[in-house]
Amino acid sequence: MRYLNQKGTPIEIENNTYHLLFTLNVIDELQDKVQMPLSELMEKTLEPRTRIASVKLLLKYLIEDHLRRHGKNEKIYIENVTLKNKIEYYSLLLINTYIDQIKSKKIEVAKKERVCTEHEYLNVEYWFYIGTTVLGFSKSEVWNMTISELSTLRNEHAIFNGWMKEDKEVSIDEAIPF
Repeated sequence: MRYLNQKGTPIEIENNTYHLLFTLNVIDELQDKVQMPLSELMEKTLEPRTRIASVKLLLKYLIEDHLRRHGKNEKIYIENVTLKNKIEYYSLLLINTYIDQIKSKKIEVAKKERVCTEHEYLNVEYWFYIGTTVLGFSKSEVWNMTISELSTLRNEHAIFNGWMKEDKEVSIDEAIPF
C-alpha cells in the first residue's frame, strides 16, 4: 500500500517543514520550465557545476506545490545561504525522494527488450489520461498524484479486468491436488 499512500518526504528549510511530492503537476511544470526530462534535471543535482542551481529549482517547485496543496499560493525563493552547508544532503534527499516516488508495485509482464541510453521526458499527458479516463479521478486529484500512485492503480486496474496476471507464489499444497 505504500505506493498509494504517498505522504511526501519531510524537509526542513529555515525552520519550516515541507513534504516533498513529485506530483504530476510538479513534473509537468519542471519539464516545461527547463525543457529537459526530469531524470536529466535530477542527474544535474550530482554535477558540481549545476548542483546548486538544480537543487534550488527543484526545491522551489516542490515547496510551492506543497504550499498549494495546503491552500497557500505563495512563491518561494531559496537563497544560496540556505543551501550553503547542506547542498549534498539536499541533492541526495531529492534524488532518493524522486526514486522512491516513481516506483510502483512490481507485476511481472513479458517485456520487449528496450535499451535506453538517453533521458526521456515523462509523458505527463499519458499519466493524466490514465488517471482521468481509465481510473476516473478528477483532474485536480490526478495533478496531485505521484507516478507511483498512478502506475500502481493502473496495474491493479489491469489485473482486475484480466488484462494482466499477477505472479504470485504458490505453496506446494496449492500446486498438488489431493
